[in-house]
Amino acid sequence: MSYKLLLLLLLGVVTLAHCAPMAEEGGDETAPEENAIEDEEPVSDPKAIVGRKWRKCRLHCVQRRRFAYYVNCPRTYLAVSCSCANGCGSWHIFRRTRCVCHRCKKNVLRNWTRAVCCKIV
Repeated sequence: MSYKLLLLLLLGVVTLAHCAPMAEEGGDETAPEENAIEDEEPVSDPKAIVGRKWRKCRLHCVQRRRFAYYVNCPRTYLAVSCSCANGCGSWHIFRRTRCVCHRCKKNVLRNWTRAVCCKIV
């Protein structure tokens, strides 16, 4: 599985996790009724099955880069992806907001770390 597909799936899960409580607060015309029929025909128009409150959620992403072995996301943003310069071997996301590069070669000029940071607006 490519990293882009994995990133899109992760962003979808984050969006649904954030927006689901808003839809449950009431007034959502797409909430299942007690006598709903299972195994209905698929709906070709996604807007017909997604309530208005769900459609209001938007994902806003920014990129941050720093000439160091780590970079922090802005306040209220979460790190969803990281990349490191050629002198580094791997990375991880620390406390959901910081990208940290590992095994960076010593004396390599211009080592950098880049983060993609997103929040739901």
